[in-house]
Amino acid sequence: MFEHGYFRCGEIHGIPVRFHWTLPVGMLLFGGLSPAFWLAFVVLVLLHEAGHAFLVRRYGFLVTGIDVTGFGGLCRWVGRATDHQRSVIAWGGVGAQAVLLVASIVFVALFGWPASWLGRSLANAFIQTNALIMAINLLPFPPFDGAEAWKLLRRFKGGDRWRFGQH
Repeated sequence: MFEHGYFRCGEIHGIPVRFHWTLPVGMLLFGGLSPAFWLAFVVLVLLHEAGHAFLVRRYGFLVTGIDVTGFGGLCRWVGRATDHQRSVIAWGGVGAQAVLLVASIVFVALFGWPASWLGRSLANAFIQTNALIMAINLLPFPPFDGAEAWKLLRRFKGGDRWRFGQH
């Protein structure tokens, strides 16, 4: 049930998903006593890591797990990726979050802010908290995705191609 501080809670497309013991601590620290924030935080982290996992699989590598902690998450995978592939995979998490961000903004623009407390809390988290987490993840130094992601733009500027399988 518990393994090295993780609780295996299920699978997403055959990928084991584990929650670390720090998850409730992080949810309380960052979200206070708001169950809506807790739910949104887990969704954002899972979506982000699923974005990485999608691109890892797209390149033909093996995803061994997705871990959710109180301070973020980790997509565990194995394979011999090129620098280009690592950069594209790094963008996958933020890209998945960007899809949710745009969808949430469009929803609010079309229908207005939800009337219920839960709806407003989720919309706020999927827009404001999501944008903040995206910005933090794009910081250009480890352990953040930006440490690898921004290398893609430098290589592209040098004339490299973006197509899958080219690098």
